[in-house]
Amino acid sequence: LKDWLLHLHHHKCWFSEAKELYSDWHVEHFRPKKKALNLDGTEREGYWWLAFQWENFRICGSVGNSKKGTYFPLRDGTASASQQSKHIEDEQHVFLDPVKPGDAALVSFDEEGTLIPQPGLDDWSTLRVRITADKFKLNEHEALVEARRDLWREVRQELDAIRAIMTDLAQSPSSALEERRNQKMRDLRNLTKPNRPFSRVVRECLRASGYPWAIGLAC
Repeated sequence: LKDWLLHLHHHKCWFSEAKELYSDWHVEHFRPKKKALNLDGTEREGYWWLAFQWENFRICGSVGNSKKGTYFPLRDGTASASQQSKHIEDEQHVFLDPVKPGDAALVSFDEEGTLIPQPGLDDWSTLRVRITADKFKLNEHEALVEARRDLWREVRQELDAIRAIMTDLAQSPSSALEERRNQKMRDLRNLTKPNRPFSRVVRECLRASGYPWAIGLAC
């Protein structure tokens, strides 16, 4: 199923959005099959009955999957699925799940390429983002952070260039200048497409600019 899973996410790691910087591809068991580690290192039963269920598979670069290992912490007090009770839908797991839009929406980035929680999150959601970043090595892998930082700077340069063109247009209307502006906006929009690496970083940079027209490109 690896090729099929890669195709679903445009040959990007489902956790990092990297295409090549996150090393070899692993088909990751989101819920580990042999044993599950809590944050304190204690063990509980693994999700062996999900070992061959494709719904439990995620494509992950080996850097993150190797560090994550068999960790799968749950929220304190939440129900835990077991051999007797296989109701995983009752669990509140700590790790963000990339197949859930609500989980992905909790993530943001800053100008240094660091994955951070979205501003204004509650304590539980903030904890989930931070632990996911730690256990999947999303802020430790230097090449990954550098690539996100470089892309952020590239987008900021393009935003500054568009702003300069807009200033010139206000002083001296020109169809040629309008087309340059429009092309640069199209280029930025293309960077937000799902098939582009780190498209979420681009969208967060556009939103952080504060320019209404740039925020519109991020939608």
